[in-house]
Amino acid sequence: MLSASSSNVCAGCKTTLPKKQFLTCASCKARYDIECGNVPLRQFQQMEMHQKNNWKCPECLNKQPKQGNIHTPIRSVTTLDDCNKSPIDTDEYEEMKTKLEEKSNTVDLLKRENDALKSTVKDLTSRLNIVEVHMRESNIEINGIPENRNENLMNVVVHLSKIIENPLTEEDIQHIYQASLIYDILERLLQRLSEKSIDCALTALRCVGGVLRREEPAALRTFIHDAQGRLARLHETAESGSRVKFLLEVLLAVKNNNLNKIPNYDPTYVEQLKKACRSVVRRGNYVTPLNIRLEDLLKAHERGKWWVVGSAWEGNRIQEDKPTVKAPSMDQKLLELARQQRMNTDVRRSIFCVLMSAEDYMDAFEKLQQLGLSGRQQREVAHVLLAAALRERCYNPYYAVLGQKLCDYDRKYRLSIQYSVWDKIKDLESLSKQAMTNLGQFLIHLIMEKGLPLSVLKIIQFSDLNKKSVRFMRQILLAIIMNADVQASLEVFHRISKPPKLHMFRESLRLFIQHFLIKNAGKKTSILTDDEMATLKQRAVEVDKILTMYESKLRF
Repeated sequence: MLSASSSNVCAGCKTTLPKKQFLTCASCKARYDIECGNVPLRQFQQMEMHQKNNWKCPECLNKQPKQGNIHTPIRSVTTLDDCNKSPIDTDEYEEMKTKLEEKSNTVDLLKRENDALKSTVKDLTSRLNIVEVHMRESNIEINGIPENRNENLMNVVVHLSKIIENPLTEEDIQHIYQASLIYDILERLLQRLSEKSIDCALTALRCVGGVLRREEPAALRTFIHDAQGRLARLHETAESGSRVKFLLEVLLAVKNNNLNKIPNYDPTYVEQLKKACRSVVRRGNYVTPLNIRLEDLLKAHERGKWWVVGSAWEGNRIQEDKPTVKAPSMDQKLLELARQQRMNTDVRRSIFCVLMSAEDYMDAFEKLQQLGLSGRQQREVAHVLLAAALRERCYNPYYAVLGQKLCDYDRKYRLSIQYSVWDKIKDLESLSKQAMTNLGQFLIHLIMEKGLPLSVLKIIQFSDLNKKSVRFMRQILLAIIMNADVQASLEVFHRISKPPKLHMFRESLRLFIQHFLIKNAGKKTSILTDDEMATLKQRAVEVDKILTMYESKLRF
């Protein structure tokens, strides 16, 4: 209630009350400002007169007793009898406990079985993946190729890939199967049926039946057809009728790809044998399958073991077999000339005879491919080619053109020629003047035709040059720089301008060109005319710019 009492002090904060914004308690008649009375300004402005007259201060409100609990819900009263009653009977509880234990044991058993099944599925998946990967590794089947004795299957497949314009290398070929020996053995076993021969045939089919069906299905189909007809006629008269019947069932299972019906069949057995064989072969080498027939093994005492190096012999043979490396038209004059040129192996003599008897470089190239040389034997081609080129009385471009053809054909020939050239450069002191000239012309042709890079000369020690090495380098660099095709000449230096490893070689070339070509060439007027000297200086400037194109401009 608003009052005009003489007391103008707030009962709460003891400060002077404002003129209008204060309230008077209806119980104790004490005056409070709105802040001490805990009344917001907006609420105070909205209060009616009767609300202000009935307002009570917080102190009086705290002194009032609390109201009744008529709205509180009535709680249930728990008696002693209710506490003695059990919500579940003892028998029912024991039964539920027993069932829960049984369910728990069942869950544990199922978990163990699930883990065992997971392990089994993982093992079966791994085996299936091995079989599937092996089946997809060799997804090319080649039939109808004539079989020749001593043939190199790797070389045959590589040539076929180049004919169909999808070249392969020997590293790309993982397996080559030629099962002629297996078929010879199986046919020999089925000629005379006995308990031992049938057991041997069953063992062979159990081990390699799946491989034969995957790799040579056409040959296996023909063999099974002939064997089934032969066994059907001998089935009833044979002594071991049940074994013949079982052999027919195995042949039918192999034919229909039901290999699981074969007792004790393990699809991973062949893969395990292959891994064991690979572990024996030295790294970097490979196994080349040979076309060995059963007849070769049975008559090895007459013909010799031609598949083993050094094991062929002249014992009881009536006619000489063909040499391991077939060389066309090896007459006595060429063989004698090959001996004079120190061709001390059959492979080198064969290559030499091919080079000397060919009509042109293409004829020589084709005959070299017909020799069927293996990887190591192919390296001898570069050795014989370079040796023959250096022994010519005057330079013959035939060898350089053939060398370029070999470099374009296969990178292996390029590396072999490069290594052979390095051997000759290291031995420059022992070469005659004509041999060194022939070697220089040979290299000039290969470098200009992009068969070999100019960096092949990096083996020369520029810090220890002598008269022969300076003459050799001057011959090559002058021929390259003064070549009629300026663009091809500059392209030779472009190919070695970027690699960081050739930095010292580029600096050595720049120094050699400035010192031995520009300065010293002008002293001998018989070598270059004035016009040629001017051209040489102009091109030397362009070559210097090319060699320093990618060099850092910073100097420390």
